[in-house]
Amino acid sequence: MKKLFIYTFLVMMFCNVGAAKDLTGTKLLCKENTDPADDHGLHFIGPNKVIHFSIGNWKVQVKEKKYWVDPVNIFILGYKINRETLVFGFLSTNYQCSIVEEDFPFKAYFIDMIVNLIREQESKNKL
Repeated sequence: MKKLFIYTFLVMMFCNVGAAKDLTGTKLLCKENTDPADDHGLHFIGPNKVIHFSIGNWKVQVKEKKYWVDPVNIFILGYKINRETLVFGFLSTNYQCSIVEEDFPFKAYFIDMIVNLIREQESKNKL
């Protein structure tokens, strides 16, 4: 009876992973309403790897991270995306994500954003 329970448990554990949708190739652009410099880009490159694009220290930050899924959420090391609403959350900050085209250029998008932010800040500077 113990062996039957263990086998059933192992089969059920792997069935959950097998039912999860493969996100490879999916791209999400996640925006916050108040600050466009706080946008995030996510490019799922494999069954458990995602490239995370963001802006930090006036540079484009590109980091490869691991992710895992359950029927409700996608977890990316400290972040969580609700699979139904596409709300990307970190602590108390939430971003609304949208699926973008497969050829969306994240790096160019964030570089343009940095150039615009620098231009805007330089116009405000007095020195």
